Amino acid sequence: MIFNKKSFYFYALLIIIYSLTVLFKPDYIHKYFFFIFFYNIFLDLGFKFLNKNAFQKKNHTVIIVILSTFLRFVLSIVFVFLFGLIATENFMLFTINFLIVFLLFILFEITILLFNLHRE
Repeated sequence: MIFNKKSFYFYALLIIIYSLTVLFKPDYIHKYFFFIFFYNIFLDLGFKFLNKNAFQKKNHTVIIVILSTFLRFVLSIVFVFLFGLIATENFMLFTINFLIVFLLFILFEITILLFNLHRE
């Protein structure tokens, strides 16, 4: 199953934090934060699905996991680059917001992957 109890709490916490930031509208949250947040959620769900399938098969290797993380990084760079081409207002704030959200998702992904690799 893609969703477990820990990931549910993580997503719920992120949604609560995002709701509070929308309510108070601080200056350090970019107006496209909604796109950043949901782009990372879709990437996270997609790569959890891919890694789950890789771990179910007995012929998986660590290289598959590393390549999926690298692919996620490349897709994230493309996302930031495309928003840069649109001439986003305050692009530095957009990039910082993206990096914060990206690092939060990667942190949880790496801990889950290390746990799964340790079990194998």
